[in-house]
This record gives sequence, structure tokens and C-alpha cells, in this order.
Amino acid sequence: MKNSTTDLPFLVVNDDPTIQRLFRKKLERYGAESVRAWTGGKAIYKAKSHDFSATFLDLVLPDMDGIELYEKLLETESHYKLPVVFIADTGSRDELAVFNRLETEKAVSVISRSALSSGSDRIIPELMLASKN
Repeated sequence: MKNSTTDLPFLVVNDDPTIQRLFRKKLERYGAESVRAWTGGKAIYKAKSHDFSATFLDLVLPDMDGIELYEKLLETESHYKLPVVFIADTGSRDELAVFNRLETEKAVSVISRSALSSGSDRIIPELMLASKN
């Protein structure tokens, strides 16, 4: 494992192939690599052998919600500060319930699918810049 977050890949955890493709393309445009996982379990497995610049987490996954995964990733990655951005992609009741819990957890930030699709997001370059400092 690398000791610095400089030039580390980003972890993208989402069960929607369209969201996975959007993140891969955006990250590639900025010259960044991504490690992708479709479930929380796969994300935890990958986190055990990688460090990441940041992670983008779906709020609702097939095997766990975003907060449960967030807590497990923070345990797995406790040797460094892992920036986390939650992805709100459906606006479903399940997502809203997790989002309401996030407000009390003070998670890093949330990005919507529409912001990601429209290109109006600035989170990727901001995270890349922060990881180099």
C-alpha cells in the first residue's frame, strides 16, 4: 500500500452501470484512475488492499446502505483520512432515509446524479487537488 494519497485511485461504489461509466469517464478526463465495486462487500474487499484518494459511495446498495459501508470503510482505512462523497442517484425513499441519517453523521459531501451527468460537478478536481496537498 502507498503511504500518501497523491496519485492514488478513486474508489467508486455503485450498482448502476451508467453511474460507474460516468465516474470512470470523468476521472479519466482528469487523469485519475478508478477502482470500481458494485456492492459494499466488494468495496470493503478492495479497500483492504488499496488506499484511495477518495471514495464515491452510493447511498443504497444491494447488500448494505451507504452509512453502513461508510462506517466499515472508515474502520478498514483508519490509517489515513479517507474523503467520502455520497452519490444520490434515484431520490427514492430509501435514499432519502440514508441521506437524513447522513446529516447527523456529518459525512463529507453528497453529489447528485444530475450534477454528475450535466458536468456541473466540481468535486473531482477539488478532491484531486486536496489529495496532493
